[in-house]
Amino acid sequence: MFLGTKVWKNIQNFDFSLFKRFVISHLLTKKIIMNFNYSVSLQGYKEKITVEGFPKVTYKKKSTNEDTYLDDICEEIKSGHVFAHIYKVNNDQRFNASKNITKLNFQFTHIIPMDLDSVSITMDEIIELLKNQPTIIYTTFRHEDKVNKRRYRLLYVFNNPIIGEEEYLRVYDAIESQIYEDLKDKEVLNEKKLDINMRKCSQVFIGSKSDCDLINNYTTYDKRKFISINGSNRTMVDNVKMDEVNNSIEMTIETNKENKTITSKKTKTKTNNKLNSTKNSNSNIYNTPFLLFF
Repeated sequence: MFLGTKVWKNIQNFDFSLFKRFVISHLLTKKIIMNFNYSVSLQGYKEKITVEGFPKVTYKKKSTNEDTYLDDICEEIKSGHVFAHIYKVNNDQRFNASKNITKLNFQFTHIIPMDLDSVSITMDEIIELLKNQPTIIYTTFRHEDKVNKRRYRLLYVFNNPIIGEEEYLRVYDAIESQIYEDLKDKEVLNEKKLDINMRKCSQVFIGSKSDCDLINNYTTYDKRKFISINGSNRTMVDNVKMDEVNNSIEMTIETNKENKTITSKKTKTKTNNKLNSTKNSNSNIYNTPFLLFF
């Protein structure tokens, strides 16, 4: 009885506020490894594949938590590899598009691709004008540095998976709407210039030539940034609502990797200070704060 009373008094005198601060501090600094997944062709191509050629491409699923995954993608782009999302397939190491890369089989993705085709805007202008800069931007096979003949692919890479077709469309539409808004004074876009085909979760996309212009911003995003509060589909982004979404995200990312540019022509590193985004760190991990209740 005496022992129980003594223990209870010790509990009453225990500084729970100090303990809570310790636990929260521990969770904030806990390293959580991020797995990054995508599908990629077994071989690269030196020119754009024909419509008839795409069904013959063989893919494999790739999963990594290494800090070099963005650099790996850039190398695969410059080697002309074909990319796809993650689908339900029988053989993860060898599959083709037929009966595999479909809307019904789509599971998730870490990449949202956007295509700008036959435009006049330059890559520098795109980077300058877009509030949400792409993780990677590169010139595609048919790009010509002429008015109305420039072609770019913008890849938005996410640190959390975009699951299912509905979520894919919501994120895609939010990015699309913001691109329309940001570039409207420089380039009037439509469903051909901002290729509507990329909206399909069953759409694959190819890399480019080894000497293509390519910029890696080392910026990854949280998908919640692009999912509007009311879930409206294919509407112009309400900046006020987007700010509310940004403020509701309780994820912070500790980073220590400097921005790096990979391009055959440009050397200036682009910064992204205004974005609610994350930087790919040397350890490729992110820290997640948790709400604790005592």
